[in-house]
Amino acid sequence: EAYQHLSKSLEIYPEYFPPLDLLGKLYYESGNYTESVKFYAFCVARKPNESKFVENIFIIGNKMVAEGLYQDAFYAYEKALSYSPNEKRYLMAIAQVSAKDLNNPSQGLPFMQKAYSLYSDDRDVAEKMAITYAMLGRFQDAIDILLPLYQLNPNSATVVRNLGIAYYQMGDTQRGSELMSQAKVLESN
Repeated sequence: EAYQHLSKSLEIYPEYFPPLDLLGKLYYESGNYTESVKFYAFCVARKPNESKFVENIFIIGNKMVAEGLYQDAFYAYEKALSYSPNEKRYLMAIAQVSAKDLNNPSQGLPFMQKAYSLYSDDRDVAEKMAITYAMLGRFQDAIDILLPLYQLNPNSATVVRNLGIAYYQMGDTQRGSELMSQAKVLESN
Protein backbone atom coordinates (compact mmCIF):
# COMPACT_ATOMS: atom_id res chain seq x y z
CA GLU A 1 0.00 0.00 0.00
CA ALA A 2 2.87 2.35 0.83
CA TYR A 3 4.45 1.70 -2.59
CA GLN A 4 1.20 2.61 -4.31
CA HIS A 5 0.78 5.86 -2.39
CA LEU A 6 4.39 6.92 -2.88
CA SER A 7 4.34 6.05 -6.57
CA LYS A 8 1.09 7.94 -7.04
CA SER A 9 2.61 10.92 -5.24
CA LEU A 10 5.50 10.93 -7.74
CA GLU A 11 3.10 10.67 -10.66
CA ILE A 12 1.24 13.73 -9.41
CA TYR A 13 4.32 15.76 -8.51
CA PRO A 14 7.56 14.23 -9.92
CA GLU A 15 9.71 16.94 -8.35
CA TYR A 16 8.56 16.12 -4.81
CA PHE A 17 11.58 14.75 -2.95
CA PRO A 18 10.33 12.81 0.12
CA PRO A 19 8.79 9.90 -1.84
CA LEU A 20 12.19 9.16 -3.43
CA ASP A 21 13.85 8.75 -0.05
CA LEU A 22 10.94 6.75 1.33
CA LEU A 23 10.87 4.44 -1.70
CA GLY A 24 14.60 3.85 -1.26
CA LYS A 25 13.93 2.81 2.35
CA LEU A 26 10.91 0.67 1.47
CA TYR A 27 12.75 -1.20 -1.26
CA TYR A 28 15.68 -1.79 1.10
CA GLU A 29 13.42 -3.12 3.86
CA SER A 30 11.61 -5.40 1.41
CA GLY A 31 14.91 -6.84 0.14
CA ASN A 32 14.76 -5.28 -3.32
CA TYR A 33 18.23 -3.78 -3.06
CA THR A 34 18.66 -2.96 -6.74
CA GLU A 35 15.56 -0.73 -6.71
CA SER A 36 16.70 0.79 -3.43
CA VAL A 37 20.04 1.77 -5.01
CA LYS A 38 18.13 3.26 -7.94
CA PHE A 39 16.01 5.46 -5.69
CA TYR A 40 18.95 6.57 -3.58
CA ALA A 41 20.72 7.52 -6.81
CA PHE A 42 17.69 9.68 -7.62
CA CYS A 43 18.08 11.24 -4.16
CA VAL A 44 21.76 11.99 -4.82
CA ALA A 45 20.85 13.58 -8.16
CA ARG A 46 18.35 15.85 -6.44
CA LYS A 47 20.43 16.61 -3.34
CA PRO A 48 24.08 16.10 -4.29
CA ASN A 49 25.41 17.75 -1.13
CA GLU A 50 23.68 15.30 1.21
CA SER A 51 26.21 12.49 1.61
CA LYS A 52 23.79 10.28 3.55
CA PHE A 53 22.25 9.06 0.30
CA VAL A 54 25.62 7.95 -1.08
CA GLU A 55 26.33 6.29 2.27
CA ASN A 56 22.98 4.47 1.98
CA ILE A 57 24.08 3.05 -1.38
CA PHE A 58 27.30 1.84 0.26
CA ILE A 59 25.33 0.25 3.12
CA ILE A 60 23.12 -1.53 0.58
CA GLY A 61 26.30 -2.89 -1.04
CA ASN A 62 27.39 -4.23 2.35
CA LYS A 63 23.99 -5.89 2.80
CA MET A 64 24.31 -7.47 -0.64
CA VAL A 65 27.71 -8.89 0.32
CA ALA A 66 26.23 -10.30 3.53
CA GLU A 67 23.55 -12.00 1.47
CA GLY A 68 25.99 -13.37 -1.12
CA LEU A 69 24.89 -11.01 -3.90
CA TYR A 70 28.45 -10.16 -4.85
CA GLN A 71 27.97 -8.90 -8.41
CA ASP A 72 25.11 -6.67 -7.27
CA ALA A 73 27.31 -5.41 -4.42
CA PHE A 74 30.03 -4.57 -6.92
CA TYR A 75 27.58 -2.39 -8.85
CA ALA A 76 26.32 -0.70 -5.66
CA TYR A 77 29.91 0.10 -4.60
CA GLU A 78 30.67 1.30 -8.12
CA LYS A 79 27.64 3.62 -7.92
CA ALA A 80 28.75 4.98 -4.51
CA LEU A 81 32.24 5.57 -5.92
CA SER A 82 30.80 7.48 -8.85
CA TYR A 83 29.70 10.10 -6.32
CA SER A 84 32.63 9.85 -3.88
CA PRO A 85 35.56 8.56 -5.96
CA ASN A 86 38.22 8.93 -3.24
CA GLU A 87 36.33 7.44 -0.29
CA LYS A 88 38.64 4.85 1.25
CA ARG A 89 35.88 2.55 2.55
CA TYR A 90 34.22 2.44 -0.86
CA LEU A 91 37.49 1.72 -2.66
CA MET A 92 38.40 -1.02 -0.19
CA ALA A 93 34.95 -2.61 -0.35
CA ILE A 94 34.84 -2.80 -4.15
CA ALA A 95 38.40 -4.15 -4.27
CA GLN A 96 37.57 -6.80 -1.68
CA VAL A 97 34.30 -7.92 -3.27
CA SER A 98 36.16 -8.20 -6.59
CA ALA A 99 39.20 -10.10 -5.32
CA LYS A 100 37.73 -12.21 -2.53
CA ASP A 101 34.07 -12.75 -3.32
CA LEU A 102 34.07 -12.62 -7.13
CA ASN A 103 37.52 -14.24 -7.29
CA ASN A 104 38.66 -11.54 -9.69
CA PRO A 105 41.64 -9.67 -8.20
CA SER A 106 42.40 -8.11 -11.60
CA GLN A 107 39.03 -6.35 -11.49
CA GLY A 108 39.74 -5.07 -7.98
CA LEU A 109 43.33 -4.02 -8.67
CA PRO A 110 42.62 -0.49 -10.01
CA PHE A 111 40.46 0.30 -6.98
CA MET A 112 43.07 -1.07 -4.60
CA GLN A 113 45.85 0.85 -6.36
CA LYS A 114 43.84 4.05 -6.08
CA ALA A 115 43.24 3.46 -2.38
CA TYR A 116 46.94 2.76 -1.88
CA SER A 117 47.96 5.88 -3.80
CA LEU A 118 45.63 8.00 -1.64
CA TYR A 119 46.16 6.25 1.71
CA SER A 120 49.60 4.64 1.54
CA ASP A 121 50.24 5.42 5.22
CA ASP A 122 47.24 3.33 6.27
CA ARG A 123 48.51 -0.10 7.33
CA ASP A 124 45.27 -1.89 6.44
CA VAL A 125 45.27 -0.39 2.95
CA ALA A 126 48.93 -1.30 2.46
CA GLU A 127 48.38 -4.88 3.64
CA LYS A 128 45.40 -5.33 1.34
CA MET A 129 47.38 -3.88 -1.57
CA ALA A 130 50.09 -6.47 -0.89
CA ILE A 131 47.51 -9.27 -0.66
CA THR A 132 46.01 -8.20 -3.98
CA TYR A 133 49.45 -8.30 -5.58
CA ALA A 134 50.05 -11.75 -4.10
CA MET A 135 46.70 -12.99 -5.43
CA LEU A 136 47.85 -11.85 -8.88
CA GLY A 137 51.18 -13.66 -8.51
CA ARG A 138 53.09 -10.40 -8.13
CA PHE A 139 54.94 -11.63 -5.05
CA GLN A 140 57.87 -9.21 -5.25
CA ASP A 141 55.45 -6.27 -5.34
CA ALA A 142 53.74 -7.73 -2.26
CA ILE A 143 57.07 -8.10 -0.46
CA ASP A 144 58.06 -4.55 -1.40
CA ILE A 145 54.99 -3.29 0.44
CA LEU A 146 55.08 -5.74 3.34
CA LEU A 147 58.76 -5.47 4.22
CA PRO A 148 58.60 -1.81 5.37
CA LEU A 149 55.37 -2.63 7.23
CA TYR A 150 57.15 -5.49 8.96
CA GLN A 151 60.02 -3.22 9.96
CA LEU A 152 57.53 -0.74 11.47
CA ASN A 153 55.23 -3.43 12.96
CA PRO A 154 57.37 -6.48 13.82
CA ASN A 155 54.75 -7.66 16.35
CA SER A 156 51.79 -7.62 13.96
CA ALA A 157 50.85 -11.23 13.36
CA THR A 158 48.99 -10.41 10.14
CA VAL A 159 51.88 -8.44 8.63
CA VAL A 160 54.37 -11.17 9.61
CA ARG A 161 52.10 -13.94 8.27
CA ASN A 162 51.41 -12.15 4.98
CA LEU A 163 55.11 -11.45 4.48
CA GLY A 164 55.88 -15.11 5.22
CA ILE A 165 53.30 -16.25 2.68
CA ALA A 166 54.73 -13.90 0.05
CA TYR A 167 58.28 -15.18 0.61
CA TYR A 168 57.04 -18.74 0.56
CA GLN A 169 55.22 -18.18 -2.72
CA MET A 170 58.32 -16.51 -4.17
CA GLY A 171 60.17 -19.75 -3.54
CA ASP A 172 62.09 -18.67 -0.43
CA THR A 173 60.59 -21.41 1.72
CA GLN A 174 63.12 -20.99 4.51
CA ARG A 175 62.38 -17.28 5.07
CA GLY A 176 58.68 -17.94 4.55
CA SER A 177 58.65 -20.74 7.17
CA GLU A 178 60.57 -18.59 9.66
CA LEU A 179 58.07 -15.76 9.33
CA MET A 180 55.07 -18.12 9.47
CA SER A 181 56.44 -19.60 12.72
CA GLN A 182 56.97 -16.09 14.10
CA ALA A 183 53.38 -15.20 13.18
CA LYS A 184 52.07 -18.28 15.05
CA VAL A 185 53.96 -17.22 18.17
CA LEU A 186 52.57 -13.69 17.88
CA GLU A 187 49.02 -15.01 17.39
CA SER A 188 49.27 -17.23 20.47
CA ASN A 189 50.36 -14.26 22.58
